Amino acid sequence: KLSFCLDIESRAQTRSPALSGIPIFLASLEYVTGIAYDRILILIGHNFGDPFAMLLRAAGFSKVEAFGAAREIFPELAINGDFENRWSRVERIDPADTLDLLSAWSSAEVITP
Repeated sequence: KLSFCLDIESRAQTRSPALSGIPIFLASLEYVTGIAYDRILILIGHNFGDPFAMLLRAAGFSKVEAFGAAREIFPELAINGDFENRWSRVERIDPADTLDLLSAWSSAEVITP
């Protein structure tokens, strides 16, 4: 809801966790994609993986924006080079298709063992 109330200039800053802080960055992703905040936390996980790369792609991030955002959350990306491999897989997917896939996953019932 905070992201919805921001003006255009302030909303642009939410594309960077360094400028907005991680909670507002994630809230902005929720606003842009329609995927619930708790589901976004699951997508992010504990390290940079394909699901988070797909989320950034669905939100329309460029490669440079995605790397900057991912590096703020996972600083080891600047060292291990994992970003290039993951982003090269998701950048070939249309952002709308990526969002459709993530939205379908997000609306699915989560079954815990």
